[in-house]
Amino acid sequence: MLVTSASALFPAVEVPFVRDLATHGERTAIVTRDGEISYTDLAARVARTAEQLGVGRRLVLVVGANTVDSLVAYLAAMHAGHPVLLVPDDRASALAGLIEAYDPDVLVGAADEGWQVEHRRAASVHDLHPDLALLLSTSGSTGSPKLVRLSHTNLQANAEAIGEYLEIRDTDRAATSLPLHYCYGLSVVNSHLARGAALVLTDLSVADTCFWELFRDARATTLAGVPYTFDLLDRVNFAAMDLPHLRYVTQAGGRLAPDRVRRYAELGRSAGWDLFVMYGQTEATARMAYLPPDLAFDHPTAIGVPVPGGDFRLAPVATIRIRRSASWSTPARTSCSDTPTLPPIWRWVAPLTSCTPATWLGIPQLACGRSSADAADSPRSSGCGSTRSKSRRCCPRTMSLPAASAVTAS
Repeated sequence: MLVTSASALFPAVEVPFVRDLATHGERTAIVTRDGEISYTDLAARVARTAEQLGVGRRLVLVVGANTVDSLVAYLAAMHAGHPVLLVPDDRASALAGLIEAYDPDVLVGAADEGWQVEHRRAASVHDLHPDLALLLSTSGSTGSPKLVRLSHTNLQANAEAIGEYLEIRDTDRAATSLPLHYCYGLSVVNSHLARGAALVLTDLSVADTCFWELFRDARATTLAGVPYTFDLLDRVNFAAMDLPHLRYVTQAGGRLAPDRVRRYAELGRSAGWDLFVMYGQTEATARMAYLPPDLAFDHPTAIGVPVPGGDFRLAPVATIRIRRSASWSTPARTSCSDTPTLPPIWRWVAPLTSCTPATWLGIPQLACGRSSADAADSPRSSGCGSTRSKSRRCCPRTMSLPAASAVTAS
């Protein structure tokens, strides 16, 4: 009887840091309160879960919790060549809405007894774009969630760029202080796995004393935070903590007040760790720019320099005069090249489309995925789950949830 190996049945793996997990051998990949998991063990778990997901490409919804099971499911789906819809784990109603809207072929999430894989159908009803690797939610400045489509190249390129400018070592250990389903939190995971470093995997808040016990016991070297994280750090008197292995702290996910940037930069200098202030967008796979630590104190309002392999250019925009009105209308746009119709305000403004900042970057990424060939096709009338037809082309571009605002996140 002819036997075909499982690996031969899977589509070609196109994300190197996922494909190469086993090459890091017995190095520690994950640290939890229950112990450590080596890269060899992690790769074996990923391979077993990938076999459960099957060989035909399907849209796989993974509940993105900060747990070993969730991380393995995320990596396994990509290992098997399936596009991943990574969703929050905190609201059942939101999960039900995403399932209704995007109609995934496979569901992976927590059940009464561990995690389970639910096959909703044997073959996908979606026409999945070959470059599509990940669908990730962003709320942006509007607070209205949308899905951004990211390619295999996006994920690998941004993970490598982050690893380069942070100088991530294989001895580093990054605490998962942000959710796995959030692009910033996921970028911490991807960049450290790409470097053979370890993750201190936890869902505890930085306001929890148990978080810091684990942080110290695991000899964590890296902490990531959004502005609210720094509010919590102030509350728990982070400045007075003894964290001998901490190498650097990163900040993104919103503007941190200049005085606080200076304060944490100075705190890092005195304690022996660096502060990296960063800028990014989900549309750019996570990070677009970073402020070198030695510039943080003197330039606390700057986003810094482009990530390795990228560049910023100022694109000319039209300046129009608009007048103030009591009502605010939602800007309308039919393609990435359009100038939105802005609400009236009595002043001069330079309108920016949502797609412009990401397309300025000269790094492998798709931003909202708009090419000249499909610029006339509205991103809000196409894509996975946006119609009930059995043929839906999932190409990399920004998708809106039902009834979402027309303003794309920035």
